[in-house]
Amino acid sequence: MDPSLSSTSSTSSALTSALDHALSERAKSGVSLFSGTAPLPTYAPDFFSNDYLSLSSFPQIREGLVERFKSSPRLLGSQGSRILSGTTSDHVSLEEHLRDLYNAPAAMIFNSGYIANLSFLGAVPQPGDVFLHDEYIHASCRDGMLMSRARSSMFSFAHNSVSEFEERLLEVLREHPQIAAGKSTLFIVLESIYSMDGDFGPLPEIVRLVEKHVPAEAAHIVVDEAHSVGLIGPQGKGLVAHLGLEQRVHTRIHPLTKAPNMIGAVVLTTPTVCRYIVNYSRPTMFSTSLPHMDLVAIRYCFDVISGSIGDELRGRLNALSQCFLHLAPEYLMDIPSNLLQLYKKHEVGETKDLVAPIFPILTTRPVSLQKYLNSRGYAAQAFCYPVVPRNQARIRVTLHAATTDEDVEVFLSTIRKWALEQMEIDSSAAIKKRKMSVSKL
Repeated sequence: MDPSLSSTSSTSSALTSALDHALSERAKSGVSLFSGTAPLPTYAPDFFSNDYLSLSSFPQIREGLVERFKSSPRLLGSQGSRILSGTTSDHVSLEEHLRDLYNAPAAMIFNSGYIANLSFLGAVPQPGDVFLHDEYIHASCRDGMLMSRARSSMFSFAHNSVSEFEERLLEVLREHPQIAAGKSTLFIVLESIYSMDGDFGPLPEIVRLVEKHVPAEAAHIVVDEAHSVGLIGPQGKGLVAHLGLEQRVHTRIHPLTKAPNMIGAVVLTTPTVCRYIVNYSRPTMFSTSLPHMDLVAIRYCFDVISGSIGDELRGRLNALSQCFLHLAPEYLMDIPSNLLQLYKKHEVGETKDLVAPIFPILTTRPVSLQKYLNSRGYAAQAFCYPVVPRNQARIRVTLHAATTDEDVEVFLSTIRKWALEQMEIDSSAAIKKRKMSVSKL
């Protein structure tokens, strides 16, 4: 057959067969597959998106953004990458505004949080440098570190374990004397709020240990604040600002896709790091910069979340989080823990009194629970291994400023009803099994 006549969409190709087999094996493992073409239902209240402050839900916020667009002379395009014509006066103006808002030495915007982590962690570390990171660090941080020239020197410590962090830190200093001598850099990579568990990183304790053991010229602490920007701290500036650590954390990475409800990210660091990234980071150099429309929207969203409206929405969300934390145990009290269990967060130190609006509900039947909630209009998604540790499958509940106390009670009643139905199914199956056993006697 003439190769030019063969269909590129042939279902019998080696590639198609390999991909179908991989998808089939993943489905057999109990992991819920994404179709990529079927939106999840959204006719029930939102308990699953990243729009923590519900910025997309308020007409007055939308109208304010439309007016900002109308008054902006440029909206479409950005003309190129940052090393060509994509560093415009609008890009520089936004970066200067964010630098001043965060009281940082410099700020640089990126197309996404993923690209920000790839760009910083993949390019900035030099030969001889070392990584020490929390074991639950985001995939984008791992991918960035694996791209770097320090990828052969990656150390991890047990999630949020301050004692193990210190043990590993001392191990790094013994095995890499160039760090102790101040001739290379140790990058400590952390998150302010870990997205799957909803717990806060023990930043003050870790900062103190770094300052105690590592020469100042050899330490570089990096904190990804994806889930705290807009939610925590004065004007929603994040956990680092809330704890007063701005001058002791070297680089803050703020993806803007959660509470700010936008695209892009801002990295708060030094002018030298920014200049290095724009000249050496391939994800930055070879990506078209954000279009002017996104720059306008990012500035507008920051104006909202850093002002009085942001304060009101943060207060509302915090009260709702406290409500959920109080009500959930009551609704799940008599439900077997293998069916539904509110994940117990392990907060330590100065963050133990904070509550993030992220509540994992552990279950051994995550796909069943997802389908049940989807059938009732909730955009639930099951999370299984390897996204989460083995035996910790879950759905992840996220609260939002526009959600009401009544919404919370209806949702908790819904998952309770699913659990009671599962208990009835289990009971009927057990009775049937006993009858079959007796009949064989």
